[in-house]
Formats: sequence, structure tokens, C-alpha cells
Amino acid sequence: MGTKRVGLARIEALMENLKRDLAMGAGTFSGLSLATKAAPASTTTELTAADSGKVILMAPNAAAIVLPTPVVGMSFRIVLTGAYATAPCTIKTVTTDGSVFFVGHSVSAASDDGNVSDNNSNDVITFGSATLAGDHVELVAISTTEWWAVSSAQTGNGSNSIVFSDS
Repeated sequence: MGTKRVGLARIEALMENLKRDLAMGAGTFSGLSLATKAAPASTTTELTAADSGKVILMAPNAAAIVLPTPVVGMSFRIVLTGAYATAPCTIKTVTTDGSVFFVGHSVSAASDDGNVSDNNSNDVITFGSATLAGDHVELVAISTTEWWAVSSAQTGNGSNSIVFSDS
């Protein structure tokens, strides 16, 4: 007769290679944190499909983020880590011809002022001079040509907050 003992490494390997959903019932996970990726100031950070689901920590001062080609369900949360200082930050689609674009809006917590994508060509999101640490954009690919984008800004300064535009 053999032993029923299975080592932790074997269980871990089996779980990592599981190719189906798990029904957890009333089970919970604790001690989890979201994966992050830094987007430093004055640099261009190109995201990949492997970054989907991550929180992207965007430094102020000319940080630029380029999104990958959208695959339905791909998602990113991009958070500004400090207040605007000298240059706006941008998030761009993988193309600059308007064939991949943002649909959605920006909401301001300070007032009713917000910005709306034109839903057919806006391929840039800009964090302007009124943005503060914690302002963020939630992105979800809803088709192979559209990123659903909802952002939240703490200020109500219209064009100086989070805005959608064409490249």
C-alpha cells in the first residue's frame, strides 16, 4: 500500500496547471494583493497582454503608456501616483489612426464637470495640470477596436483634468 501524503510542491504544481474554474463555495482568500507595474516619469511604457489585470502606477511628469492590441476582456487600472508637476501624462492606444479608440467618460469628484469620449476616434487619454495623486482610469477591452474607459479625477477643471482626444 502506498501513502496518501502528497507534498506541497506537488499540490502547488497541480493547482498552477489547472485548466478550469474552481467553485469555492463560501471559501475566501486572504492576504492577496493586486499585481502592479510601474510607468516611470519621462518614459514610454508599452503594456502587453501579460500585464492585463495589473494596476499600472503612473508617475507624474510626462509618463506615457501605450496599450496593447485589445483582446476582449483584457483590463488595466492606471493610477497617477503624484500630483501634476510640469508635464501631462498620456495613455494611448496601440494605433494612432483612430482604428482603436476609447469609449467612455471621465467623472470629477469635485463638481459635475467631466469629459466624454467621442466614442469613435479618441485614441488618447491625457492627465492634465489639474490631476492629483489617486486620479485613475479603468480600462476594459470590449472589442478588438474599443477600450471602455471610465476615469475619476478629484478636481473639476475640465480640460485640465482627465480628457479624451485624438492623436
